[in-house]
Amino acid sequence: MQATEVPSAGAPSSARAKPADKGTLTWNQESDHPLTCGGYTASDRNSYQFFLGESTLGNVLYAVTYTIKNTDPSRAKFCLGARFSFTTSSGAGARRVKLPNGLSGFAGVLPQCRPAQLGQLVACVVSKTRSGSDTLLKAQVPAIGGDPWGRS
Repeated sequence: MQATEVPSAGAPSSARAKPADKGTLTWNQESDHPLTCGGYTASDRNSYQFFLGESTLGNVLYAVTYTIKNTDPSRAKFCLGARFSFTTSSGAGARRVKLPNGLSGFAGVLPQCRPAQLGQLVACVVSKTRSGSDTLLKAQVPAIGGDPWGRS
């Protein structure tokens, strides 16, 4: 998995003009609060947190690329855990959960992005493509209220 910060199209022009901060991708393997999305069994047992440290998180939109081994694109999904409420693939709001770091948040499977959402501060799946026997899933995830978590 890779996560790259990109300036959001919804960020103020002064924020978009600055280069993206460098960040760290961390994972949580043995959490008291594993990230789960009801009705979806993730293929990766790890939950990953996208962490930038010192940044104005409200203006951060992560471009996440996740390689899922031996998976058909039609079966690949992205389970998001975040401090903000968001719409899930079912059209319902994400459910309240305890995130892997112990903070309160929301979790759910991300929907496919609509064209107008691309580059905006909206959590959604940008694309899913086959790469040999693997799937390359790309998502965009804003950091609203704190750094988000994800797994597929």
